[in-house]
Amino acid sequence: MKSSISVTELAEFVHREGDINHTLEGRVDPIEGVLTQHAYQSKLIAKNPTYEAEKNFRAEYSSHGVSLKVLGRADGVMLKPVPLVEEIKTSRLAPNLVYERLGSVHQAQARLYAAIHCRSNNLDQCTVRLTYVHPDSQESHSLTEDWPAADLWNYFESTCDVYLEFLSEVINRAALRNRMAKDQEFPFEVVSEDQLKVARRAYQSVRDKENMMLEAPTGTGKTVATLYPCVKAMGNELIDRVMFATARTTGKQTAIDTMRILQKQNENLTTVALIAKERICFTPGATCSPDYCNYADGHYDRIANARQDLLARKTIDQSDTELVARAHKVCPYELAMCAAEWADVVIGDYSYVFDPMIALSQLQSRHFRKVPLLVDEAHRLSERVVDMLSVTLEERTLIEVIEARANRTIENLVSRLIHQLHEVALENLSHKLEAVADTVPEQFWKLVALIQQELLDLDLDTTGSVLFECLSTLTRLLNAKDRLSDDYRWIVSNESESIVLSLRCLSPGNWIRSVVKQFRGSIRFSGTLSPPEVYSESHGLDGPFQRSSVVPDKDRYGVMVVPDISTYWRDRPQTVQSLVNLVQTARQSHMSNWLVAFPSYEYLDMVHRQTEGDPSVRKQDSDMSNEERADFICWISTGSRRVGLVTMGGVFTESVDFNSDALAGVIVVGPAIPPSSLERELIRDSSGIGYELAYRQPGMTKVVQAAGRVVRSLNDRGVILLVDPRFTHREIRRYFPQHWLPRIVRSIELGSQLERFWI
Repeated sequence: MKSSISVTELAEFVHREGDINHTLEGRVDPIEGVLTQHAYQSKLIAKNPTYEAEKNFRAEYSSHGVSLKVLGRADGVMLKPVPLVEEIKTSRLAPNLVYERLGSVHQAQARLYAAIHCRSNNLDQCTVRLTYVHPDSQESHSLTEDWPAADLWNYFESTCDVYLEFLSEVINRAALRNRMAKDQEFPFEVVSEDQLKVARRAYQSVRDKENMMLEAPTGTGKTVATLYPCVKAMGNELIDRVMFATARTTGKQTAIDTMRILQKQNENLTTVALIAKERICFTPGATCSPDYCNYADGHYDRIANARQDLLARKTIDQSDTELVARAHKVCPYELAMCAAEWADVVIGDYSYVFDPMIALSQLQSRHFRKVPLLVDEAHRLSERVVDMLSVTLEERTLIEVIEARANRTIENLVSRLIHQLHEVALENLSHKLEAVADTVPEQFWKLVALIQQELLDLDLDTTGSVLFECLSTLTRLLNAKDRLSDDYRWIVSNESESIVLSLRCLSPGNWIRSVVKQFRGSIRFSGTLSPPEVYSESHGLDGPFQRSSVVPDKDRYGVMVVPDISTYWRDRPQTVQSLVNLVQTARQSHMSNWLVAFPSYEYLDMVHRQTEGDPSVRKQDSDMSNEERADFICWISTGSRRVGLVTMGGVFTESVDFNSDALAGVIVVGPAIPPSSLERELIRDSSGIGYELAYRQPGMTKVVQAAGRVVRSLNDRGVILLVDPRFTHREIRRYFPQHWLPRIVRSIELGSQLERFWI
């Protein structure tokens, strides 16, 4: 078996020691670092022409059945007057602080280069120099060692041995995994022909590196029908691993449960679930440094053993990561990230793939390069990516930064930035509440960069502070600066006497496409991907569309369109009582409970006022705590003939899987077409199907997701009532899932039709 690794990666893997310390960053832009290093090298070359900068090195070493090629480029080397290898680092921190944090890696890099230098030139000894250069003053500080060549090569070999011992275990496990996966059977004895058809098509898509979309109803086994083919593809050495991206915690848990089932037939499969830092941190809100977190103190001294123990658990969820992290006293977030680099299946939120501030390079490591991407709940992909790429800067927040009294420099810079916001507003708003700003002044970007640098110098010991939130916003702005294109627009508005400047991504397709290109194809799946041409454009991807051929079953799905109650905004006061009567008719038809999903809180409250005093009716509030949400779910999941009034697109219509017997049905009140706005009108004008992207797709996605709270498994039955005449329109019905068989039922006929369904 052959493998390769850079000197930097090898030094990092074997020799990293000490603490996690995010208070010691050094703040050097990569280009600035290159220029500083070049200036330092030029001075040395001027003094000694034998000094050579950026010298390429390579060496090979075999151990544990693996032939390793080590590659790299030394910053500086010299043969005369004395042999020398130099590693140069640029930082604004004091050299002792840089060395305290990363010196073990920096010194290892220099020694490894020196070992190869001696071996290549038959040298007896070599001077190893580690130099830190300040980018502003150009002052340098060097640490020098003299090494015999034999000792340097022993150091090189022992370093490679540590790495290859671990790597050989990974390679051997992967070989056993593949051998078993090749003959692995579908994990369920009872399986529908449609599910097998979907799995075969998914395998073909992975094999052919396609970007496929798959639409299949909830409960038909989309997760196993996509993960199982990937395991088979590993067995045939078509892929090395798979990334499973999801938008929901429940989707993540389903993927974990599926891998546990698959692992029963293949004990060599390893899965890691990534958990958001704020959800798994043992000292929430604290800065990642040894002064504030015991788990950051000496983390890198213990991470290798912790990684080994965690990977031995095979299917690794949050509880596994926390247990091992506490046992080894390491950061659980960093431990999961470390283990993910070596796992066969990585499960995590969309942000780990698509967010430019969070996306992980570990997803495609040097040993796992053939990686397909599975995207669960793909109907939410565009919306989520838009949020990741967009940034909002509020005057109100900047005023709070000034009031925090961090220091005079920050206060002055922020005051100047507020002035810039007012200048942009004055130039573009006139008497309007919001407007498009064609550009922002260069001075705006300079101030953003300066404030970011000042905030980075502070010891921000709480992630919830206004200073930390401001730093996060400014960092996202600077990150977005290099991506600015026709896909983005500046929107300035005046909200409650506070200027708000937003950089909005209108078309996420180009970004999604650029990210997916890094993978070996993709499968995006959901119960809601019709019409496919709309989702293809919003995702920016071309590829086959596969729809599950589940036979519509009118005995399981009672989909009824009630066209004689208008939910248009102008008609709501006149039809509210008719809607209340319809809800009452529905609840009397079955002992189970009902969700009524509204397009807005205003509409919800209008109906709730007509039912006040009825203890069997409860409503969702806009500011519910986690405990209140849990109580609501418990309430609607028990008792009988209860009615929960909720909003479409909220936690109760997209992020919750109710018990199969909790709900008799869902009443969807209107197609949830969002109100017109400047941003939506810009989206509308950006494409030939702009109206679909701006209005119908967001609205009807919420409708179908709300309706999907019932009939969650093959044994469920339930009713979906779609209330509004627009649900009879062809352009709206295009968004209906194929397995629906909608019938038009007038409200006066509803009672008898429901009674007939439940017989």
